[in-house]
Order: sequence, then structure tokens, then C-alpha cells
Amino acid sequence: MSKAKKTLLIIIMLLLAIILIFSAISLISKIIEYNEANSLYEDIQGKYVATISPETTEPNTVSSDNTSDESKSNHLSPPIAVDFSKLIAENSDVVGWIYSENTPINYPVVQADNNRKYLHSDLSGNYLINGTIFVDCRNREIGKDLNYIIYGHSMNNQSMFGSLLNYKEQSYYNSHPFIYYLTEDTNYRIDLIAGHVVSTDEIIYQTSPDKEAFESYIDKACMRSTFKSNIEYESGDNIVTLSTCSYEYDDARYVVIGKLVAI
Repeated sequence: MSKAKKTLLIIIMLLLAIILIFSAISLISKIIEYNEANSLYEDIQGKYVATISPETTEPNTVSSDNTSDESKSNHLSPPIAVDFSKLIAENSDVVGWIYSENTPINYPVVQADNNRKYLHSDLSGNYLINGTIFVDCRNREIGKDLNYIIYGHSMNNQSMFGSLLNYKEQSYYNSHPFIYYLTEDTNYRIDLIAGHVVSTDEIIYQTSPDKEAFESYIDKACMRSTFKSNIEYESGDNIVTLSTCSYEYDDARYVVIGKLVAI
């Protein structure tokens, strides 16, 4: 091998080694950030959330022939209690808590005067790769608007709203047909009716859409949903839209849509 070829080979090997080192550093850094975020939210959960035994009845609105026996229970109250007085004292932007049994979703929910503040910030305003689950700044108090929109990042470790992508499979819906949303004054259940990939310019991202057009959209969403739900949407139902990133195309989003039920 000529000297020039040896030099070129050494340069290529050095470049590959540099790329490998930087990739490893980036991966390790990402893992550390994920672990820090998980630790932070575990601390928050331990500080403000208590586990309780929920009351249950026979299946009702959440019943489905496709659901497991365990998920068929119509929970009258959520299996957790949140100390909102202390939580809101720490951050007045807190408006609720979202919880889905046996999933990573167990987080405080905030609302700011813009939709950028909590993209990569924790409750204290510090940088956090996971950000904080937040309500669209255009929404009023839950139940006041036709469509209540909640955003969360789709993290690779399924934290935040990453686990929502599992609703692309019927079996996941069968095990998790509803999600709890707790507020200082009222507890709610979000009975899920549809989930599908959308673009950000669709009507589902309007908080107070035209009622007739919105109802037509919901009907179509149910038809193209990635899971089948037996929950029926009725005119005038308040809808909660849970939104996270998806990757079918640029700026794709996956939304899980549910009707709001006070419990």
C-alpha cells in the first residue's frame, strides 16, 4: 500500500472514530437527560400524589366487547389523589393532573399565556428535555370549550405522551379505554373514542370550532381511528384532544380524542 493510501486510510479511520465518539457522547447525554426528567417527575409524584382504592361498578359508558375484564370496570373515582393546594402554590400555572393506569402518564398539567413556555421547561422554569404537559393557551377552564387540547412530547422512552402512540394498536386501547383528568375542583374521566394521525392545520386543533363542522370531523375521525371504540359521541359533548408528535410525515401529529365525563 502506498504512503498516500495509508495516510488516507488513517484519516478515514480517525474521522470514523470521531463520529463514533460524538455519537456515543450524544447518546449518553440523551440518556442522562431522560433519567433526570424521569427522576424529577417521580419526585413530583411522590410529593403531591397519593394512591387510593377507587370505587367501581359494572361496565357502563366505557364498556366494550373488545376490552379486557380489568379495563371494563367503570371507575367512579380515580385511584390517585393530588394535593393541588401545595402544587398550585409551587406553580400557579398548574390546572390539572393527567393519569392513565399502568402507563407512564402520571403528570401535572399546566397552562401558560403561550404554547412555548413549557415545551422544554419544568414546573420551576428550568430547562428539561421532556418539558411539561400543557393545555393550549387559547382554552378556557376545562368544560367551557367544545375542544380542550392537551400537548405532550412523544419521548423515545414512552414518557410524557410517548405512550399515546400505542393507541395505534387495538390491543392497547382495549387495556386503556379511558384516561383520568383531575383538577382542583372536579375529577374527570376521558372516555376515548378515536385516535389518528393528523396535520396541525386540521379542525381538531381549534378550541372553539364551528359545532357542525367539528361534529362532522369527529364522525370521520371515528371511522379512520386506529382503534375501535364503542363510546358514542353525541352532539354537544365536550371533547378532550391529547396531542403528540408522530413520524409518518413532516409535522405529523397523533391525536387521541375522548369525551369528557365528570366523575
